[in-house]
Amino acid sequence: SLLSYWSLAATVAFTLFVYAFEGSLDARQKVSYQKTAFPKELETAVSKIDAERAKEVKTDEKKDGSKKEETKALLEQLQAKFKSSQAYG
Repeated sequence: SLLSYWSLAATVAFTLFVYAFEGSLDARQKVSYQKTAFPKELETAVSKIDAERAKEVKTDEKKDGSKKEETKALLEQLQAKFKSSQAYG
C-alpha cells in the first residue's frame, strides 16, 4: 500500500540521516583529540575564575584571621586533565 511505501522510505531516510550525522560527530571528535594545545579562550576564562578565587580567599583570611589550605589553581587542574584526555584519543 501507499502508506507502507512512504513509511519505509521515511524510515530509510531517517536512518541515513542519523548515520551521516553520527559520522560528522565522529569526525569532529577525532579532530578535537588531535589538538595538542590547550584552548586559549578557555585558558583566559579560567584564569579570571582563579583570580576571583584568590581575591575571595584573601578577603576571607582577613575576616577570619585563619589561613585555609591551598589547593591547586583550577587552570592547572584543567591543563593536566586536558593532557590526559588527549592521550586517551
